[in-house]
Amino acid sequence: MAIEVTCPGCGRTFRVAERAAGKKGACPHCGTFIVIAEKHFDVPAANTGSRPREWKPGAVFPAFAGHEGHVHSLQWSRGGQLVLSAGGDGTIRLWEASTGREELRLGGHDGGVLSAAFGLDGGYILSGGSDKDVKLWKISSGKCLRTFQGHEGQVNAVAFCPTGRYGLSASSDKTVRIWELASGKCIKILKKHKAVVTSLACDPAGEHFLSGGYDKILRLWRSAKWKQAARLKGHGGPILDLCANADGGLAISGSADRTAAIWDIVRQRALRVLKGHLSSVDAVALSLDGAFAATGGADWTLRIWDAKKGKRRFSIETEGQSITAVGFDTESPRLAAADSSGRIRLYDARTGEMISILGGTEDSVTVLCPHCLRKMHLPPHLAGAEGRCPYCDRPFSAAVWSPHESERLYEGAINLMHEGHLERALGVLEEAIEKQFDNYDAHFRAVKCARRMAKNFEQSDEYAEAVAMLQKTLELFRRPRPWPARLHADASRLAYEAAFTAAKICRYKLSQTERAMEYCRTASTFLTTPELEDLMERIAQGAPPPELG
Repeated sequence: MAIEVTCPGCGRTFRVAERAAGKKGACPHCGTFIVIAEKHFDVPAANTGSRPREWKPGAVFPAFAGHEGHVHSLQWSRGGQLVLSAGGDGTIRLWEASTGREELRLGGHDGGVLSAAFGLDGGYILSGGSDKDVKLWKISSGKCLRTFQGHEGQVNAVAFCPTGRYGLSASSDKTVRIWELASGKCIKILKKHKAVVTSLACDPAGEHFLSGGYDKILRLWRSAKWKQAARLKGHGGPILDLCANADGGLAISGSADRTAAIWDIVRQRALRVLKGHLSSVDAVALSLDGAFAATGGADWTLRIWDAKKGKRRFSIETEGQSITAVGFDTESPRLAAADSSGRIRLYDARTGEMISILGGTEDSVTVLCPHCLRKMHLPPHLAGAEGRCPYCDRPFSAAVWSPHESERLYEGAINLMHEGHLERALGVLEEAIEKQFDNYDAHFRAVKCARRMAKNFEQSDEYAEAVAMLQKTLELFRRPRPWPARLHADASRLAYEAAFTAAKICRYKLSQTERAMEYCRTASTFLTTPELEDLMERIAQGAPPPELG
């Protein structure tokens, strides 16, 4: 039995086998990526609104990237400290890679920013947008120094010439323009393309640059006289993105024909064609040494490739969002990838492991996953919400991570312990841990406090309450992972004492033999002592109890 479906991209109807329901594919007429349902296509919608969505407890927490909607371009600074992004929300943003925090936001384009690029010295940014303008920015002041006007269509790509004297821009008006940055003059208009020009890539040595567009041709230009040197053919669809490697000898292009191609620029031929995407390849990148390639597109998939062999290393599925931009770090195999929701993730290109998620503005809140100890920045309305970690997928409550408040609470708890108010002290310590889960001193004090409370219960012959508090001691010990070396030995000793004492109480005061043996086994994971071995032997033999100390 066949299913009749209508493509939301071109509106044409076609039929597929019933077994294809729920599978991914592409429209046979226009190539639009789709997920086949019985009567319609489920197409992901970008989150372009600023109104908070209703939160469903248990959902994966969204890392808050700051951009609303598509991120159109990504680039790393030299040294790998900053990531530059350009968004459809009309902003250009600089992110500190180590913390994920937004360091600078530039706004001045009348419409979406489609491309942004660092100057070689890292002090300037060139941007182009849907308003047809090209802008030059100074990072230190955050000011627009100059606006270059003349394009008759939106500016899809910009780049600095490595000499620093000129800027390049590619437009939907089918031209590439060369701008003299100091004077603001357009010194050359290149008109060889027969359709929209989508992308640019410069040779770091400044000898040549590449342009690509809807005419399916990759054009090589010599910088000396701004003349076309070669036309590289091979793609069966529009070229959507370009990137060159460190020495300019290699380039990669992504196309609407669902492939990416790696090019030898010196020999002017394609070395490898990367196949596997189910829809257009909208974003491509090459590592500076040419070892890795990254591709992403409308099929919700990021792929990492061995660029020398042309073989896929692994694929990363996104949550119903198209990959819109990718970029490799200049100093390490880190990869930044952005999607149509505005989220920017950093990955280790060797393993595919997600390192962090860029995000965080003045309004966002910082939380820490208690399971994997990863920090993330969330929209403020999710503070305190129940959800799942986007890194390890485990549930937790999004308590606001606040080191200053955690330290204040910790100091108050120490005073309460000295005054003998152990129950209140433990509550304050747990609050301090919620504010900063990696406050290991607070963890250690909480373990000590619970151990002292258990001893008090034991001395009052409240044995069930003592065991419950000893169990609490063990749970507090297990919460941080890993313990720092300066505290690990002392904390392990406390955990051993808690498990050993719980075993004695369960066996000789509560007559719970199986539970006592379980606590013995727990104690043995921390330390192995003659007294523990003796206790385990006594329990196994059913020997009478010694005096409990």
